[in-house]
Amino acid sequence: MESKIKDRFRICPVPPGSRTGLNLGLKPRPIFMAVSLAFILTTFSLVMQPRIHALPPPPPPVIPHAPIAINGDADFSDTALLEGWLGDGSPENPYMIDRLDIDIGGAYDRCISISNTRVSFIISNCNLTGAYFGIRLENVANGELVNNTCSSSNTGIFLQESDSNILANNTCTGNSDCGIMFDNSDSNIAYNNTCNSNAYAGIYSISSRSNTVVNNTCSSNYIHGIVLHFSGFITMVNNTCIGNGHYGIGLGYSHNNTVVNNTCNSNTIVGIELQYSNYTTIANNICSHQNLGIFTYKSKLNTLVNNICNNNDGGIVLENSLSSVVVSNDCSSNDIGIGLTFSDSNTVTHNNCSNNIIGIDIFNSYNNNLYDNDFSGTEYDIIDESDPVDPVNPEDLEPIITVLLGTGWRVPSCRGM
Repeated sequence: MESKIKDRFRICPVPPGSRTGLNLGLKPRPIFMAVSLAFILTTFSLVMQPRIHALPPPPPPVIPHAPIAINGDADFSDTALLEGWLGDGSPENPYMIDRLDIDIGGAYDRCISISNTRVSFIISNCNLTGAYFGIRLENVANGELVNNTCSSSNTGIFLQESDSNILANNTCTGNSDCGIMFDNSDSNIAYNNTCNSNAYAGIYSISSRSNTVVNNTCSSNYIHGIVLHFSGFITMVNNTCIGNGHYGIGLGYSHNNTVVNNTCNSNTIVGIELQYSNYTTIANNICSHQNLGIFTYKSKLNTLVNNICNNNDGGIVLENSLSSVVVSNDCSSNDIGIGLTFSDSNTVTHNNCSNNIIGIDIFNSYNNNLYDNDFSGTEYDIIDESDPVDPVNPEDLEPIITVLLGTGWRVPSCRGM
């Protein structure tokens, strides 16, 4: 029974010769427990709703319109004058692009494309379909995209090298790639959007930093709910990611992120997944009813606190992961509550590992500090299959690519058009 269960969790390849071997220490010892739940929950559960310009209720119907392409501030002014759009482009009186119906019919083009401008504008209440991009912003700031429907395109809303924009209350569903995509775009807010039933992901971020992703629904996407790739300092709070094909929220090569109060459960392979991702806080999330609740691979110095990971094959599983804190999580009613595979120097304490087949499963993992976990009603409290030989080679556990977000290096993108 034990080996059968554990084989499910070795879902990432382990290179030959990477077996570890240091002394296992299960004795309680003083550690810094400066992980303050009060700080985490009060800091990140109070993410404020972005201030959006007040909009009147949209009178039906929308107006059929040809595709719009704007390049530069002067072109924006000329187009607004020609179209009769309200506003002058100032923060107090933004240009208004409102109630347009643009259907390209599957052409390799954009419904609305805005480039190289810093004027203030609002795109609202538009129905945009059948394009490569429903809305595409390139080198743009100060835009607000509000209450638009962007469907049946390649990507609903695409931001490239665009900072300090707001995306709120948009519906981006049924697209052949992503609902919303950030590419080299920083300090944007995505709030209260619905990004369901897209072929790749609901929200996808590559090479972007300091974005806030709050109160979005990213469910029933074919592969992923929310994806970060080479992205850092992203705050993800109160998002619902249910029934996606692979994982609800996934981070790859992404550091210093915050994942708090999200619901990532129901028939997904992994609720929250980290690969090659460090210094991330994962707190107060619900990750139940799937294969793995939370899974980290080749990641280190992460904090997993107060998550609910029950009714899974594995509640929380760390593989090739180092120096992380796993504290006060509910990992009950799983096959395995918490699994450590080739994972050293982690702290696992005050977790509820009750009513599992195995409370904590350890395989070739050393110097971990385990204490004050609850194993009531569990068949096997702790099973340790660690080989006492072959000391660890730290280089075997390092990511293939080291990403230092602080240097400002960015991954080039080939998705633009």
